[in-house]
Amino acid sequence: TSSPGDDDDDDDDSVLLALSEVGLPQRLDPNTLSPLGAETFDERLVDGAPAATIGIPILGPVLDSALGFGDAVCAHYRIIDGRIAFASMRQDAITSDTCLRMFEIDVRAPGRRRIASDVSSVLHGTGFPPHDWVMTPNYAVFVATPAGGDLTPFLLGKKGPAECISFRRADTATDGESSRLRATVHFVPRVSTTDGTVKRDALRVELPVALHPVHFANAWENEGHENTPSVEIYATCWSDERVNRMAATGESLLGSWAKVKGGDFDGIAVQRVMRIRTGGTESEPTVEEAIPSLGHVDYVKGNPNFAGRQSTRIWGAIAGDPEWAVTDEPAPVAPPQAFCRLDLSSKRKVDEWYAGPRKFVDDFVIIPKSREEEDGGEDHVWLLAPVFDAETKTSSFVLLQGDNLSAGPIFEARLNSHIPWGLHGSWYGLSSQHRIKLKNGMS
Repeated sequence: TSSPGDDDDDDDDSVLLALSEVGLPQRLDPNTLSPLGAETFDERLVDGAPAATIGIPILGPVLDSALGFGDAVCAHYRIIDGRIAFASMRQDAITSDTCLRMFEIDVRAPGRRRIASDVSSVLHGTGFPPHDWVMTPNYAVFVATPAGGDLTPFLLGKKGPAECISFRRADTATDGESSRLRATVHFVPRVSTTDGTVKRDALRVELPVALHPVHFANAWENEGHENTPSVEIYATCWSDERVNRMAATGESLLGSWAKVKGGDFDGIAVQRVMRIRTGGTESEPTVEEAIPSLGHVDYVKGNPNFAGRQSTRIWGAIAGDPEWAVTDEPAPVAPPQAFCRLDLSSKRKVDEWYAGPRKFVDDFVIIPKSREEEDGGEDHVWLLAPVFDAETKTSSFVLLQGDNLSAGPIFEARLNSHIPWGLHGSWYGLSSQHRIKLKNGMS
């Protein structure tokens, strides 16, 4: 929703945004789902395709318009300190850099909606728009390993950018051996002014290894970030070994889905929760597994009340099987069937709920039970998610206690049909209270 509002069902200012990552968000009527047109953020973005730019000063915008190029908004948004942030990106057709535009909307301000900041920057050497990102009080944070390729099929609308891009081969070292790729953390400074678009140079910190982040759980700033940002980041990532192997073979980022379609998941890259620390002024950057024994996990999230602040709890989706779930065996790469709660301080999985045989979970939403950090702590949340039952070919929504997943759903809303298993789901209510309304009068 894009207006503050309250619990009034007749709030005509509410708008549902559907983000697809291939263009601008589409505005929908929240009651009927009728399309209302593209969201241009007060005409600051252009509705066109593909999301690219020629990047030439003065003449570039003219050519972009003539070629029908437009903007694409990342499917992931961020919520921090009463603001919702959206990242819009275009790929430079000449340099393969990502041209970033970031909007922060102040949802606490009186009135329908106010863009509190508009920042533009360039993420050099990315090769393709990052899929996800994260925010701290002072920065928007992106992590990418250098990539590149021939964007001509993308510019012609024949392929998606990930099909045209591969990780860049490492340069050959003086000893004749190929040097390894390394990832870069890009820090885009946040601003608080509403006076038009503000350009900011991204600060860059090179990591000791290559990574490909898929989803971010949280990030926060540590002491000593006057010169170089000292930030701790938690995200699910492809490993250094996997990224360098893909660079050596030239495999595209999208890869081949033929085997996956046939049910073979052996070729899918394992996503592990990684702890990334940029060193600040006194130490070098480090990368390590946050939960070494966990295995493959996706859709990691923390308590939204702790976004940008130090935290110890995150939730994720993993493959589930009662025979190995009770052991310390790492979760395999397979469609997720369970939700888990992870403790970052002890580096282990502390709770889990298995949906059952032939039941598959999807991306979930963490809903705080209170707007205050101090009220109940990090675990004081609900987990809301769809579950697909392959036996009955129907879906349901389950509501779990964030601090006791293993107890099972406290409520389940069964549907008469199925929801196609997708990639993402997200929700943010701007009402004064978080409340779930049901037709039978329960809440």
